Amino acid sequence: MVYALLVVLVILLICSIYANFNMMRKIEDASDKFNISERSREELELWITSLSTSLSSIISRVKEVDRKGSFESDDEIGFFFKEIKKLSEELNEFVE
Repeated sequence: MVYALLVVLVILLICSIYANFNMMRKIEDASDKFNISERSREELELWITSLSTSLSSIISRVKEVDRKGSFESDDEIGFFFKEIKKLSEELNEFVE
C-alpha cells in the first residue's frame, strides 16, 4: 500500500515538474515577444514624431510661399493644404 502511494506521488511530482517547466518556457517566449513589441512601439513613436515635424515644416513652407492666401482659398490646392494641416494637427494630438 505504501509503495503504491509512493509511486503515485512520484508520478504526480514528475507531471508537476513537466508542467512548471513548460509554463516557464511559454512565459519566457511571451516576454521576448513583448520586448520586441516595446521596441517596435518606440520606433513607431519616433517615426510619427518625425512625420509630424515634416508636415509642420511643409505647412509653414506652403504658408510662406502663399503669402497672399490665394493657394489656400483655391478649391483644389486649398483642399490639399487644409488636409495636410488637419493631418498635422491630428498627429500632434496623437504624439502629445
